[in-house]
Amino acid sequence: MLFTIISLLLFLPSLTSSSESQTWIKAGYWHSGSDLPIPGIDSTLFTHLTCAFAHINSSTYELSISSSDEPYISTFTDVVRRKNPSIITLLSIWAGDSNFSIFFSMATQPSHRTNFTGAHSALYDPSSNISTDYGIKEWISRGLPADKMVLGLAYHGYAWTLVDPTANEIGSPARGRAVTLDGSMFYKFIKSYMKCYGERVGYNSTYVTNYCITGSVWIGYDDVEAIRTKVSYARETRLLGYKVWQVCNDDNWVLSKAAQEDEKDPRNKRQFLLLVILLPTATTVTLLLVFVTLYLRKRARRSKGWMGEGKELQSLLASVGNANDPNLLVFSLTNLVEATNNFSFENKLGEGGYGPVYEGVLHYGQEIAVKKLSRTSTQGFEEFKNEIMLITKLQHVNLTDYLPIPQAYDLWKCGKGMEFMDPSLDDTNSSCKLVRCMQIALLCVQENPADRPSMLELSSMLKNETAAMNTPKRPAFSIRRDEDEVQESTSQQEIWSVGDVSFTQTVAR
Repeated sequence: MLFTIISLLLFLPSLTSSSESQTWIKAGYWHSGSDLPIPGIDSTLFTHLTCAFAHINSSTYELSISSSDEPYISTFTDVVRRKNPSIITLLSIWAGDSNFSIFFSMATQPSHRTNFTGAHSALYDPSSNISTDYGIKEWISRGLPADKMVLGLAYHGYAWTLVDPTANEIGSPARGRAVTLDGSMFYKFIKSYMKCYGERVGYNSTYVTNYCITGSVWIGYDDVEAIRTKVSYARETRLLGYKVWQVCNDDNWVLSKAAQEDEKDPRNKRQFLLLVILLPTATTVTLLLVFVTLYLRKRARRSKGWMGEGKELQSLLASVGNANDPNLLVFSLTNLVEATNNFSFENKLGEGGYGPVYEGVLHYGQEIAVKKLSRTSTQGFEEFKNEIMLITKLQHVNLTDYLPIPQAYDLWKCGKGMEFMDPSLDDTNSSCKLVRCMQIALLCVQENPADRPSMLELSSMLKNETAAMNTPKRPAFSIRRDEDEVQESTSQQEIWSVGDVSFTQTVAR
C-alpha cells in the first residue's frame, strides 16, 4: 500500500529549549520492516534516531503500535543507547495514504501532538519551486524559525528508463521507472548495481545530486558529494541539523560518516571561524577596558590625593611664610623651567631617590638647584614636606643666614670664618670650635670626591679637636679656582708644552 511519510523536514519544538536551540542535530530514521537489525545501527553517528511506525486513533488521537512492531519499538531505545548513551529516540507517526485530516488535526493542535514530520524535496531546482531550498525559505517566510527545522538526507534514489539514451541530462524525457517496480533503490543497492552495470557516474552541483547512467537506465541519488553540500547548506541556513531517511539504506555508514566530515571541514565551520576571530578580539577589548579602567581609577585616586596634599602644601607654605624670613621665596613652575632651560640634560647635576637635580640660574643671576620628582620615584609629598621643613629651619634667622657654599669658602680662607656664623650661637666665644666645624664642612664639599673625608675620618675629626686636618679646596659648583690650582695648571702647561726634547738610546752591536 502506498503511504506517505514527510521526512525531509522534522519539527522538534518539544525537544529544544531556548538554551539548547543551537545544538546541532544529526538524526536518523529506522523502519521496523528494514533488513538492518537494531543492534547493527551505529548510533555514535547520530544525536537522534527515529523509529517507525505508530498509528493515530481518529477519535482520541492516541497512538498505537502494531503487535508485529511492538517487540522492536519497545526495545529500540535501550539497544541504540548501548553504543551512544546520550542518543535521543523519537517515534514516527504513519499518516497513511487516505484522509490526512486526522494527521493534520493532531499536527496543528498543540494538545494533540508532541512531534510531527514535514515535507521532502531535492535541494535546488532552477526550473521549478519543487526543491528543499524553496520549501525551507517558504516555511521561514511564514514565521517558522530556522532553528526549529532539520534537513532531511535521502539515503535512497530512483531509477528511470530514458526515452533517448543520448538525452540523459536531468529533466530528460523518460518512459517510466526502472530496475524496481516503483524505481526506488537503497543507496547500498545503487552502489552494488553501479559496480555491475555502471558506465557513467557524475555529480550535478546545480541540483546538488549524483547520478549514474547505464544504457537507457538513469539513476538519481545522493552520494558523499551531495550529502556534504546539503549538510553545509543546513549549517549556513542555521537549521537545527539534519535527519537521515533511512539509516538502514547506508553502505557501511559511508554517507553518515560523510555528513560528519562536514564538521571537520574548516571551510564549513563558519561559526568556529567566527569564534576564533571574535574570541581573541573580545578578549583584547576586555583587557583593554580593564587596563583603561584601572588607569583612570589610579589617576583619579592620585589626583584626589594630590588635591588633598595640595591643600596641605598650601598650609605648609603659609606656616613657612610666617617665619618672617625675606630670603624665603616661592617660585612658579614657569620660572623654574626657564632657569633650568626646560630641565635640560646639560643642567642635570645628579639624581637621587626623589628624582633628578638640575642646576639653574634665575633671571636676575641667582644660581639655584632644583630637585624634580621622578615618575618612577617611590617618594612623594611626605619627603617633599620634610625637605621643605629642613630648608626652612636651616634658613631660620635664629640659626644662620643662607649664604652660597663658595662665599663660605672665601670667608674661611681669608680668616673671616666667624662672619659666616650667627651671633646667637652658644659657642660664639669658642670660635676655634666653630671655625673647625666650618673647615670640616668645607672638606666634605670639595670638587673632587677623592679629596673628601670618609665617615670614619669625619667622626675622628669631630671627636678629636686637636687632630690635624687637610686644607679644604674650593667647593663644587664654584666659578673660581684656587691660586695653587691655577699655578699648578700653568706649570703643567709649561711642562707639557716642551715638544723639542729628543732621546738617544745606545744599542750594543
